[in-house]
Amino acid sequence: MADSTPSQPDPAPDEQAPDPKTSTGRKPRGWRRSLYIIIAILVVFVVYAFAFAKTDVSLEEIQSETRQEQLFRILRALARPDLIRYDKEDLIVTADVHVPCIGGEPATTDAATDGAAITIAPACAEPGDSFTVTGSGYDAGKTVGVNFVPVSDFEVVLPQGRTVVEEDGTFSLSFEAPSRKSDDPQQIEVISQTNVGGWLNRVRVWTDTNKNGVQDNDVLPSPDEPIATYSSLLPEFEIRSPGGVTLIDDNNNVIDFISWGGSFEASTGSGTGLVSRDIGFDPFGVGPDESVQLTGSGNTAADFSWTEPSQESFGSVNAGQTAANGDSPDSLFFNEVAFSEEDRLEVAGAPGAGVADVSLIFFDGTDGSQYKIILLADKTDLSPRLSDNAVNTWDRIVETVMLALLATTVGTALAIPLSFLAAKNLMRDVTVPIINLSLSLIAIPIGLYVGIQSSRWAASLRAFTDANWITLLLALLVITAVGWATLRWTFPPEEEDEPPSLGLRSLRVMALIAVAFLLLIGSYIIATLLIILGGWMEDLITGARFLGSFVVSLGEITEIGIPVFSSLIGAFALAVAASRLGYFINDRFSRGVINALTLVLSGVAGALVGIGIGAIIDWFYQLENPFATVIVPGAIGAVFGMILSVKALRKGESQNIGLTVYYLARTTFNGFRSIEPLVMVIIFVVWVGIGPFAGALALALHTMAALAKLYSEQVESIANGPLEAVRATGATRLQTIIYAVVPQIIPPYISFTMYRWDINVRMSTIIGFAGGGGIGFLLQQNINLLQYRAAAAQMLAIAIVVASMDYVSSRLREHVV
Repeated sequence: MADSTPSQPDPAPDEQAPDPKTSTGRKPRGWRRSLYIIIAILVVFVVYAFAFAKTDVSLEEIQSETRQEQLFRILRALARPDLIRYDKEDLIVTADVHVPCIGGEPATTDAATDGAAITIAPACAEPGDSFTVTGSGYDAGKTVGVNFVPVSDFEVVLPQGRTVVEEDGTFSLSFEAPSRKSDDPQQIEVISQTNVGGWLNRVRVWTDTNKNGVQDNDVLPSPDEPIATYSSLLPEFEIRSPGGVTLIDDNNNVIDFISWGGSFEASTGSGTGLVSRDIGFDPFGVGPDESVQLTGSGNTAADFSWTEPSQESFGSVNAGQTAANGDSPDSLFFNEVAFSEEDRLEVAGAPGAGVADVSLIFFDGTDGSQYKIILLADKTDLSPRLSDNAVNTWDRIVETVMLALLATTVGTALAIPLSFLAAKNLMRDVTVPIINLSLSLIAIPIGLYVGIQSSRWAASLRAFTDANWITLLLALLVITAVGWATLRWTFPPEEEDEPPSLGLRSLRVMALIAVAFLLLIGSYIIATLLIILGGWMEDLITGARFLGSFVVSLGEITEIGIPVFSSLIGAFALAVAASRLGYFINDRFSRGVINALTLVLSGVAGALVGIGIGAIIDWFYQLENPFATVIVPGAIGAVFGMILSVKALRKGESQNIGLTVYYLARTTFNGFRSIEPLVMVIIFVVWVGIGPFAGALALALHTMAALAKLYSEQVESIANGPLEAVRATGATRLQTIIYAVVPQIIPPYISFTMYRWDINVRMSTIIGFAGGGGIGFLLQQNINLLQYRAAAAQMLAIAIVVASMDYVSSRLREHVV
């Protein structure tokens, strides 16, 4: 019987039959894929296991009770930043006990002071037995300390423990009686501290800063006379003879320096190198109620004379002492001395002058070394008040923000022009004939030398005007007038009918060189005038001396920068002139002569570049081998330059120097960015010393490299339409950048600059760890000293400033960009 199932046609040659192992016709997941996944999981497991091993991950340390206790203590300290300072007042309650018991002693002993009461049970005990101290009437949450005060010829206190007062004002503490036996009663004292004053009722507290046992005022009195005196009783210490003492102000400057037993030169301390003024009489040999005093008429210490001992007048103007012309003294000076019965010094000055931060430094007259420093007066403060740590934190955080501001400003100023050199779209088509390039390379070192020598010559010619500011100002006016007249002649305001002759053009070039030299002299004069003006401002503006210091710094920066700019301008000017000479040669000489000159000049330029590289290597590594650092690099450079010129001449093409400059700039920026400011600041600390200046220099260098990269990438991403349109008009390269590039990059440049300032504020808190100033320096000190409450204040300040900077910068970007 025939099969009724219809036959199926054979599959086409390009079709494949479905896999019999699946019903969908798709390939099944192979075992290889599963194997790859397993291998990947094993690799990840091994990598993380290796990472755990390298990072010493140990959960045993986490579970350690000792470490947990230390961690909790630190966290609690960080939660209570040291910002407010309360002066403390001790509340001491004492009760008598006997060790050992003598006769019939009472079961307990009680005592009370200012509402706080204690009970001690028992009232006597044998050494090793237990005493229990209970108290009532104390402030809840306060910590009290219990001490045992034995009978002794010395001031001995044996701490027995501390406890916290309960919410009901009571506490209880037990301890063993120490092995201090005596037939006389001994004491147990309970000490607690209470805050003095409150923010609504601040109390003035006196501190015996100079430890003389007398409450001294912190200002001179204000009598009717133009001279006021301030008498200070010295604390107990041995005053040496021969010896001397200096008067030091709050800026650590020596105000006055007197001695007894002969003059001498100070060898240590702030007075190092200064010679004392001998008073001529022995202050140790004065009689009762006598002293050595200044007499005469004047306004400074040098105007008066020390006279032989006479009736003491501490606290008032000396007999025979008057102020010249009725004017008060400008500064403090020693006025009266006596070391017989009581050691006492008197200073004089203008009425109402402050003496709170004035110090006395005593010296040994035999070797000039200092041996004792004391404050002249006591301090009085309000309680509560901002703590010293809070004041220092505020000062450092302001320093940090200003440090970041200067670094951002300097870094941005350097990054903007350098960013155009690292923009590939601007540098790609910068080409120059090989002969022009060779001449420019030869001219650059010559221009550097000429610029430096010109600045030195200008500085030497400026010296004759250093007599006074009037001479300097007159010289500056004359230089300005002559320079302006010369420029007007060199560049006439009206176009000339005929092109100037070669001789006239040469005279105009020489005139421009003369104007440039006059500009150098004028720059030095301006720098000197700024220094003089800043000095006057420092003396006149007492409350804002930083303004005068800023003007002085501007003058010093100008004076230091003149040789640098002079050498750079000289190199640029000669390089441009040499390049134009190359175009002149190309227009006037035959191809054979040009090729020969190109070959020779390229060899010379290559040799100079090689010698320059060799000199840099020799400076770093001090090889002191002229053959290896001069001859060999020069020969290699000459050969390389000639090969480059032959290659360019064969192709008949100009040399593309734009990409070379581009890659050099990018490599330099990447090198500087790869070095963290924390490392840079170590170098600058060695150069300029520990402080914020070193930090500002390190941040400025890193800012320059980072912003130059960001700026250049923004230039590379601008639209090409405006660029091509401006170029089509025949604009120069500088005009193209001004009119086609700058309008497109202003918003992102502003955004990047603001963001960099934000970054610099955060980074400046870290570079302080390496001595770069700012709040990081203070934070490192407190952490190293385990003062976590003080460190918490700095951390809080950093967090507030960073958050504020982030908010302000974001708002500025919204409005400006």
